[in-house]
Amino acid sequence: MIPYYNHMYAVDVPNSCRPRSSVINAVSIDYPFKTDNSVISILGSCNGIFLIGIFDKHIGPWNPYFKKSNNKLIYSYLYLWNPSTKQYKKLPTTLFEIPEDRRNRSCNIFFGLGYDLSTDDYKVVRILYDYFQCPIEEEGEFISRLTENSPFRWESEVHVYSMRRDTCKRIQDTPYLLMDLKLFEFIDHGIHANGVIHWFSSPSIVSFNVTSEKFNEVQTPDFNNAAYNFMSFGVLEGCLCVSVRFDDCHVEGFMMKEYGVKESWTKIFSVSLLGSNPCVRFKALCIAYLQTCPSNKYLVLYDPTKELREMHLDLRGLPAMSPQDFQVEPYIRSLVSLKA
Repeated sequence: MIPYYNHMYAVDVPNSCRPRSSVINAVSIDYPFKTDNSVISILGSCNGIFLIGIFDKHIGPWNPYFKKSNNKLIYSYLYLWNPSTKQYKKLPTTLFEIPEDRRNRSCNIFFGLGYDLSTDDYKVVRILYDYFQCPIEEEGEFISRLTENSPFRWESEVHVYSMRRDTCKRIQDTPYLLMDLKLFEFIDHGIHANGVIHWFSSPSIVSFNVTSEKFNEVQTPDFNNAAYNFMSFGVLEGCLCVSVRFDDCHVEGFMMKEYGVKESWTKIFSVSLLGSNPCVRFKALCIAYLQTCPSNKYLVLYDPTKELREMHLDLRGLPAMSPQDFQVEPYIRSLVSLKA
């Protein structure tokens, strides 16, 4: 799935890397909450269900640095959506509203979608971070954002929505900051695998167990920490995977073959990028890795399970878009019902 402004496109990726090249067409998909002014974002996916954020392009999402807008919502609407059944569910504003006492401060909000097998329930987790300055000597519950000597502090607020109960509750705050401290980048939405939602937070992975509703850490694979400039997550063959892009324009992929065991991280491929554009991304699909290129004219599919076969995909039917706007999310059709 590829979202772009108020459009959603589907691309059927071949399930093998033969032949070496192929033409594929992107197909525009209608969704029930589409409007002429809406902008759509994918904030998470699990078992064929998408967590979708919608905001009005004339208003934009909430921005703490644009005070005149006084927009109290991160998104105008938040939905769960199953494209196969066409069912959707509107989620409560608690999940995407900035509390009144925080609207004039610097905040960030993160989402994840996961499945609780023990109760047959889909859950949305929302993490709100509030950053502010305070005296260095101030103690209490606040944690230094970057170093012990930093004058910046942060605190979190976590809510969990249960689809089965159709309720939203606040749970214990997270002690982890979802930020790549090396690159000073905030982390994208969480990736669900093994009943756990994951976000990268150097030097480890922050995890949220959907059943116990507890945060923890998962150790990253061993690689040259000083030389990487981008990292992304995915799920391949049911296993958590990490792709790491390095300064010399090559990418290494790792798979955690036994969940939670650091020693089970296994390097499954190492390839050179097609060009040095910093916007090139790798995305783990269910069957292979996908390389998105500086122009959305083509994609490259890698199958690391079969001697790293490579297939060039000539992508047609998409509007011109910048590499920063080119988001790809894996999707497998399912009949999961969104009725509570």
